[in-house]
Parts: sequence; structure tokens; C-alpha cells
Amino acid sequence: MSSEFERIQRYFWPLAAPAANPSPLIGNGDDALAVKADYPVVISVDTSVSGTHFPPDAAPEDVASKAVRSAISDLAAMGARPWFYTLSIVVPENYDDTWWQRFTDQLHDENRHWQMPCLGGDTTSGAILVVTVQVHGLTEQPLRRSTAKVGDDVWVTGYLGDSAGGLAGLQQRAPIRAELLERFYRPEPPVGFMHEAASLVHAAVDVSDGLVADLGHLVKASHCGARVDVNALPLSPVLQEIVTHKQAINWALAGGEDFAACFTAAPDQCDTLQALAQTHGITLWRIGEITEQKGVRVCQDGEPYALTTKGYDHFG
Repeated sequence: MSSEFERIQRYFWPLAAPAANPSPLIGNGDDALAVKADYPVVISVDTSVSGTHFPPDAAPEDVASKAVRSAISDLAAMGARPWFYTLSIVVPENYDDTWWQRFTDQLHDENRHWQMPCLGGDTTSGAILVVTVQVHGLTEQPLRRSTAKVGDDVWVTGYLGDSAGGLAGLQQRAPIRAELLERFYRPEPPVGFMHEAASLVHAAVDVSDGLVADLGHLVKASHCGARVDVNALPLSPVLQEIVTHKQAINWALAGGEDFAACFTAAPDQCDTLQALAQTHGITLWRIGEITEQKGVRVCQDGEPYALTTKGYDHFG
């Protein structure tokens, strides 16, 4: 069994590749990092806990992907490009070197995929697996939740509800489908698209706790409201194959952990946004509008739609 420092040198120091741009002044191997950037630095931290964010028996590759990608989603919502991340991990003592190797091999893949190195962190042992990823991104003008304008279109990227469908399969509440498990463990936050679209966007938030909950945070910060059209919600074909249409809608509205972007923009930007989305290979959906009336109103065929839940709350 390797010691803590042997594991750090063997598994985590190599995660400094690919090189950060701009490079850190002081990187791995010292007590702390030293960095300098010419643009505003966007920083977000996200913690994943065994039994809460992923099953206790989840494969190390799945844990690594989910932890990194859920954190990167916040960068996408701010219109930032990934720069580097730091990693803090609590690992049970009975996890052997094979687990560590598989976990860090997947981190290497994530680093290459997002062009974002790991430049430091902390390791310790504990009763359950806990992975904390702090991401750092760069952008000339960070997007905010508080700048939506009445009359804006409300947009979302990708499909909604797939992650909840994948989790339901793991919990044996729905048929297991590989596509939905992939969406649960390996979401694709629209980082490149949101970075390029930032000048066209008024306000944005990532969809982590559920569309209604997260859009609710945005309109509250912007002192306005939103109307969402149920018939415009993007539901994937595979999700609609395994559950009723009503269940798919409820998961799209409140299932959580889709790690899509929800943002507002002026109606005259519609064609430009759709063209940009196409160049980035993502789907983009207009699902409603920003209103003067406060709160989030969900409607179907002009009538209020009854929600069974409003989203995930860790302490709710």
C-alpha cells in the first residue's frame, strides 16, 4: 500500500498536464500555488459525496468524470473558459492502488478533454469518499444571474431530465439505459459555446438543482420573473421511451444535475445564438421569456402546470 506522499507524486503531480495557459508562477510541489492572470478569474468549488451525488459502488472513472464536469458547469454559466483546477479528496483506507490509478487515469482524460490541468490540492482518509474540485476560469466579462431584462428570451442548452433518468435507473426506479447513465456521470457543460456567446447573453445560471429552482435564483437576483412553456422543454427521445411524458416533464423541470446552461438574451439574438450553437455542436432551445411578474410560472397550453417538486435542496 502506497503512502500519502507516494500517491501524490505518482498519481496527482502528473495531472498538471496539459499545461495551463497562462502558466502558474509556482505550480505543484510547493505549499501553495501562485498564479497571475491578465483577465478576471472566475472561481467555483463543487463537492461530490458518496451516497449523495453518486452511488457508493460507483466506478472510480465515473466519480472522476462527474466531479470535474459538475464543477466546470459553473464556469460555463459565467462565460469563462477553463484555466486550471485544484482537487481535495477524502478516500477510505480500504481503497487500493488500483482504485487510485483508475481514478487518476480518468482525470487525465478529463484534463485533455477540457484542456484544464490540476495544479494542486489535498488528500486525506475518511469514512466515505468525498471529492472536492475547485475550478478556475478566465473571461473578460463574467456573466451574472442579476442582469436579466424583461422581454428577454429564456434559453437552455441540451436535453433536460436525462440525468434524473439515469439516477432513477441506478436506484431501480426506472429502466437502465446507457445513454442516461452517461448523462448522469458525464454531462457536457457548454463551456465553449457560453464563452463565445457571453457578449450576446444578459444573464445565466447552470442547471444543477433543477430548471425551476435555478431559473428561480436567476429571476430573484434580477428582480423579475419568468414564464416557462412546458411544451417547449427539450426532452430526449430515450427519456420519453422509458417513462411517461408527465414524468419526463417533471424531471426536466426539477430533476437536477443536467449541468446545462440556462440563460436570457434579447429576442433579436435568436438566429445568431442558434448559428453559434450549431458551430459548437450543441442543441439550443427557447423555453420561455422574462416577465415583470415575479417568480417562475410554468404553463402548458396557456394554463398553469402543477409541479410535484421544485428542485433539489441539500437541507430541504
